[in-house]
Formats: sequence, structure tokens, C-alpha cells
Amino acid sequence: MAPVVKCLLFAVIAVNYVVAKIPPPGIKKLSDTQYESLPKFEPNSRHRAVKAIPDCFDARKRWPKCKSIGDIRNQGMCGTCWAVASSAVLSDRICIASGEKDQTYISAEHIAGCTDLKRNGYENCQGGNDNANAYRQVATFGVVSGGNYNSKSGCMPYPLRPLPDSEAIDITCRDQCTNTGFKQSFEKDKHYIDAFWASYIGQTPLNGMQNTPAAETAKNVELMKMDIMTNGPITAAIVMYTDFEPWKPEQGAYRGPGAGAQGPIGGHAVRIIGWCKDPNGVPYWLIANSWGTDKGDKGTYWIEMGKNVIGVEDMVSAPIIKQPNTCPTSLCEQAFDQVIRLHPNDPSSAVFVFQGNCTQEVKVSADGKITPVGAPGPIASTFMGGPNYGPIRFWVEAQNPAELWIASDNGKAGVCFDTPRAGKKGCRVGKFNVNTMDQNAGPMTITAGGDKYIYYTDAGRAKQIYKFPGRSPSGQGIDIGDAVSSKFKKVTSILDIDGSKMLVCGVGIKGQPACATLAYDTWKLSNHNTLKKIVTKC
Repeated sequence: MAPVVKCLLFAVIAVNYVVAKIPPPGIKKLSDTQYESLPKFEPNSRHRAVKAIPDCFDARKRWPKCKSIGDIRNQGMCGTCWAVASSAVLSDRICIASGEKDQTYISAEHIAGCTDLKRNGYENCQGGNDNANAYRQVATFGVVSGGNYNSKSGCMPYPLRPLPDSEAIDITCRDQCTNTGFKQSFEKDKHYIDAFWASYIGQTPLNGMQNTPAAETAKNVELMKMDIMTNGPITAAIVMYTDFEPWKPEQGAYRGPGAGAQGPIGGHAVRIIGWCKDPNGVPYWLIANSWGTDKGDKGTYWIEMGKNVIGVEDMVSAPIIKQPNTCPTSLCEQAFDQVIRLHPNDPSSAVFVFQGNCTQEVKVSADGKITPVGAPGPIASTFMGGPNYGPIRFWVEAQNPAELWIASDNGKAGVCFDTPRAGKKGCRVGKFNVNTMDQNAGPMTITAGGDKYIYYTDAGRAKQIYKFPGRSPSGQGIDIGDAVSSKFKKVTSILDIDGSKMLVCGVGIKGQPACATLAYDTWKLSNHNTLKKIVTKC
């Protein structure tokens, strides 16, 4: 399990380096739910275009006009390494995606102050976080610009003086620019990303050394290199020891805690900007740190590659500035995997259809007509932080009526909700126990008019829909499978249209994608043949 980043700082006292008191040392593990449910790195067409991975790569040389890549940040006396590293990667990738034209610096203060609204200002300074949470925040709510300390650049420049003369301050969530000379409005200055990915492959133990299978580490190394070469720097978390901070390049690549090293003393977030080999032939990651240019090799560090040293290959993530859209122009040519209303008990809330790795918002009229809204797109671009690949099979209304669980077959899931950004739905991480809700054993349900309607997706019961009285959900239901058996080979989803009619979708009797409407008041034992006209196209 990867550690929550605690951002260890080092302050100069006389001639000795000591661990700062802010934040306190220690390792806090991520929960299984968080660990399992973040989006995972998946190569796309851009990555596949990379023909060969060189022995050495330096993003500063590959994109020399992007000034942010070569800039070494200084987090000051706050545990904001995760916010500083992620804001730097965001700045790097925005510049790269623009063809090295957009030199915007993203505000680390805005990320640190607003990613976790349950924290107070002191906790925003002192506490650590996961870079993936920063990217989710930017994807769903946006982030303003802001340069380094005293730069007077952007909407919200970094507020802490650099180490070693820095002092900790409260960092609050602001909704106004702190740079009075900045001309753009706060809302208009917000920047967004399409999606993000995160890869958690191992369980870095307290000794900071590898216990991840070598094959998994090697695969992740290749994926990390591929994405850095294609899109730019990435963020990583490491487990800190006292002999890491005083490292110098003449020592060669840092290969893990040596004799006499103390630790682990906490987690730290860094930016990976490339890789190479040291004079002894040891391959290493080129790390851009956030302790200023007087540390390491003018602010950079070398960490041995391929052995998960201090967890550097365990917990990596990066934003996707523009998500490739490989979805078809229409999702109506095949049966939907699911049709889901964002708020099941609100007939006016948005409806989404899912097919494979794609989703699209649709309008469903009272007579069951489906009208697409916009164009289909990747699930990860619309439901940020939820399952980033399909097929989406399951949904469950969360305890909070404003939220909804969606999940794929393997249990990857997210609690999804509306966000201020049009066209985006935010999702917190989560995981289903699919053993109780899989396609072989578990039913899908909707509720309308106080009654519970159940359908099955397994082959043996694919044509069956049941109605249970609302007053007795576990009582004897009415089998109305005959109402659809002459029209459908398989029912994949049902949707409450307006409390009086149901939309039934699946595979038609001739193998075609099909949807039809069924009025709730006709669901009686004596009347099983009231299914209305099949709709085969959106």
C-alpha cells in the first residue's frame, strides 16, 4: 500500500540538517477503497506511437521553450509538496500540449487550499495528500494561475517564502485573486484538465524497499517512461529517509537507505522529469524536487530506477490535458450497457447511456424517445475519478440523494455527483463488492411510485423483470418477464422515465439494439403484452 504524502521538509540549523516539525513524521496508508479505485494508466494511440525508449531522456531538453519544466520550486515551511509537485506538472503539461506556447504557471496555493475543504488553514499547510486528488480537483472544479513566491505572476502566486528562512502559514481556500495587479477575473482564469490517471502497483514496506513483483515494476517503468516522453513530467510519491536529503550527484544514483540512515520519516511528493544512467551504469529517475536549488544537484535528485527504491514506482499519477476521444459518433448502433439517471429519484436530472469505454448524456421523452445531447466521449472525461473504463454494468443510489454509485464488472467504481463545470461529473473513489452484484447472481433495481422493479442481466434470467410491492420488497413479486420475452433476447437496463413509465433497453429478439416503454399501471398478471413500440435508434 502506498503512503499518503506527508511532505518532509528540512530546515538549516547551524550546519546540521534536521527534520522539520511541520508536518509531523509518520506514514499513513491509503485505504483499500482509495488504493483500488483510482483511475489506472492505460496506453492510448499517442503512447503506442512511441517506437523506442532511449537510455536517457530529459523533458527540459525535449521541450526547451517550456520554462516551467526546468524551474525548481520551493515549497517553504509547509507540507505542500503534493500541491507544488502537481501544480508544476500541470504547468509543464499545459505548455507541452499547447506546442510550447502557453507558459501559464498553475497555482500551488489554490490546490493546497481547496482540494480538501474539510481541513482548516493550518491543516492545509501541515497535512499531506495524494497528487491524484489534486488532479481530480482541477478536472472538476478548475484551478487558477499563480507563479512562485514574490513573482507577482498569475492570479494566486505561492505565498510562502523559500526555505530555509520560511515560516509556516495558514493556507485557506480563496475565491479571489491575491495578486491585485492581475487583470483576469478569478472564474475566467480557471484552468481545467480532461482527466487524469494514477497507478498504484505495490505495497512499499516501512524499510522503503521493494516487495512488488519485479515484472509489475518493470511494466510500470515502461509505462511511466512512455507517458513522460509523450505528454511530459509526472508526479510520484516516495518514502523518506534521513540520507536522502543530503544526497549529491557524486554519490551516484540514490539506491535506498544506507547504513546509519534513519527512517522512514514520512512521505514526499516529487516530479519525475526524465531518466538516465549514473557513471556506474545504474539507471535512475531524474527528480525535480521542491526544496530549492541548493539541495541535491541544483534541485534535482537521482533515484535508482526499476527496483522500486523508496517506493518511487509504486504511486505515480499525471493529468491528461486532452483526453483522446476514440468513441463512435453514435452509441445507438449497439445495445447500451447501461442507461443511468444521475439522481434516480429526480426525473429532471441528467440521463447517461454507457457503451464500452464511452458515455453520452441523452434526453428521454415521456414516450421513451432517446435524443443525444452532445457527442459521445470517454467515461473518464465525463465522470472524473470514477471507473475510467467500461463496460459500466451497475449503479446504486448512494445514501446522499445527490450522489450515485456507478461501477464496472470488476468492481471499479465511483460516487458521482454534479460539479460546477458544465459537462463534467465529479466522482470520489470507491469499490463495489461485485460478488453480491455481478451478472451471474445479482439483480439491478429501480424504484418508482413506491414500488421496486428488478431485472437480471445473466443469460438464464435475461428476459425477466419483477415487481415487488414497495411495502414488502422481499415479498412475493409479480413475474412480468413475458412482457419483454417476445421483444428482447436480453435486458441490459431499465430506467424510470417519469414515475408512470419505464424505459426498457437491451438486445432485441433479432439481435438489434432496442429500447421500449412500459407503463407501470399495466404491470398486472392479466396483462403482460403492453410493451410499446420498440425503438431501435436514438
